[in-house]
Amino acid sequence: MQSQFQPQFIRRISSWGLGGALVLLAVFGIYQAKALQDGLTEHELRLTEDHLDRLVIDLEEYASLQALLWLGELGEKNSLEAIDEKEETLRLTEPAFDSYYVWNPQAPDRFLFPFPARSPQEAHHRATLCLNRGADFSRPMSPAVSAMNLRACMEEEPTLKLQASLQAGETHLLGGRPHDALRGLEEAGLALNAPLNPERSEFLAVDIAEGRVQAARAMLAMDDTQAAEQQMMSLFKDIQLQSGATLGYLFAHLNDRVVPAIQQWNRPLLLDSAQALQRHTQRRLAGFSALQLHRRSPAPNLGEDPKLIYASPGEAPFLIAFARVGENGLHGAVQFNQHALLKKMLLEAGPEASHLVVRDAKGVGLAGATMDQGILAEVPFQSFLPHLRLGTSRLFELQRTPAYRTHFIWQILPILFAGLLGIVAVFVRYTADKKERELRTRQQEFATRVTHELKTPLAGIRLMAENLEMGAVNDPKTAQEFAGRIVDESDRLTQRVNEILQAAREPSGTERVDIDLQDLLLDLVEEWEPRFDDAGLILHTELGRCSIVRADRTALRDAVANLLDNALKYRREDIPAPQATLRLFEEAKQAVIEVEDNGLGVPAEKRKSIFERYSRVEGPGRGKTGGHGLGLAFAREAILAHKGRIECHEGLEGGACLTVRIPVA
Repeated sequence: MQSQFQPQFIRRISSWGLGGALVLLAVFGIYQAKALQDGLTEHELRLTEDHLDRLVIDLEEYASLQALLWLGELGEKNSLEAIDEKEETLRLTEPAFDSYYVWNPQAPDRFLFPFPARSPQEAHHRATLCLNRGADFSRPMSPAVSAMNLRACMEEEPTLKLQASLQAGETHLLGGRPHDALRGLEEAGLALNAPLNPERSEFLAVDIAEGRVQAARAMLAMDDTQAAEQQMMSLFKDIQLQSGATLGYLFAHLNDRVVPAIQQWNRPLLLDSAQALQRHTQRRLAGFSALQLHRRSPAPNLGEDPKLIYASPGEAPFLIAFARVGENGLHGAVQFNQHALLKKMLLEAGPEASHLVVRDAKGVGLAGATMDQGILAEVPFQSFLPHLRLGTSRLFELQRTPAYRTHFIWQILPILFAGLLGIVAVFVRYTADKKERELRTRQQEFATRVTHELKTPLAGIRLMAENLEMGAVNDPKTAQEFAGRIVDESDRLTQRVNEILQAAREPSGTERVDIDLQDLLLDLVEEWEPRFDDAGLILHTELGRCSIVRADRTALRDAVANLLDNALKYRREDIPAPQATLRLFEEAKQAVIEVEDNGLGVPAEKRKSIFERYSRVEGPGRGKTGGHGLGLAFAREAILAHKGRIECHEGLEGGACLTVRIPVA
């Protein structure tokens, strides 16, 4: 016993040891792969940051050259009118350009360009003083004197004439006379496309804007919606061309008067355009306000190299470069549309621009790739745009990196394959041990059942034989009865031994002949029907025509006989009409044999294991049936030898239905 146990123990230990060693090898390989992958990723990250640093230098050089170019062109202009024309041209052709500014460092309190603009409050105050000039408040002014004074003030302060026309226009619109409102604006000298620039008009920019809005309202009142929308879009375009103080006055008017009026018109397109104009104007004014604080820089500290003013994180983004321009000691500045400039800069990066993104210090994306992509690496700009950072959503790879990765994969692949084999070996060994334990348990149960079933008839035979030997039975009739019982018990022993020998035989299926299954099953019915009748069980037959099959007649007959025996053994005695049905039909080039009963049935979780050797379903009423768990196992092996299959399903009234499928010839 010890000599048998030792090799088995050594074999098991060696199997588990080999599997464990391979698993450890796999774990080591995975660890090495992870460490090498992390190192490779860190290497690629460093390469990416170095590449971004080089890109930053190139992009900043591009932006700096653009600023020097525009500032140089500003210094070449010899008049403010020429600067005005150049600014208008750049706004139409360069999306990255916003505004020009020029001032004298000796008089930093005012800009030379944009042209100075009068404050609406100052103009209205002067008009009020003019109207009240020479008035004697102790007595009322005569109508003639008032008319003469008003005419003189309108000539002296033209904005007063437009103000009067605007007030009259409001009265006409409220009275339902839009034509009169338009006529009043024409009589005041205000064209529908009047320029807003202070150097091109005698009126205030805010009054001109209010007059053009009033004209659009009159057009809406006359149901000319298209003309009204065109009028407002033209006004938005003219406002966008302004800068400096003029733009500041228009921005306040836009917020206080224009946008609230549009919100009442229910025109989504106009409202979207107005809100976009608000954002654009706010950005430009933020830069203008910042420049007002920085333009006091002393002349000795400001050279030809531009200095920068930029927005802090969270503010309206602006970017201004300023330097000394020309030869007369003037200072000039160019304000960029930062978003357009960054977009143009990224285009200089070529195909990889789709992976680049520019963000501010708070991580807010300003230009480049969509922000839903993860930023893998990021570096700050150095000199020209120090408030921004350049990032990428893809790691940079040198040409040698893919080859190195491929070489690494080929190195690590055998280790991973060996580890996989180890895992498979451990799993297979675990499954085999589990099956071996289950089989050993079934064999022990089988041996116990067989021993019990063989001892019982042997004990009866010995007892009756001893009685006959001792002459205890004198009655010939009783002696004959004992002899008959000895023969019956011997037959039972022979039947049990034959069952065991049948299960031990391998169903090879080599002696195959053409078989008509209908004839084969009719012979079985003729043999088994008396047994069913004796047990009180009705056997139904539904035998259809079927193609010829090539099979081992004995093995196939014994297999079906086991199915019938199973239905007979596991019948229910508590129902009035126990029954079973034997069927034959052809389906999908397969001969199908079914044995269905309304007996004890098979639990769903046992419908596969009942075809394994020594497997039995225990439970109430099943212990009286006998059997060793070999019949269905033999049937399955015989059917598999014929390239068929056998299955168990729920049958009639909770019984069992055993189905055999065999390919036809």
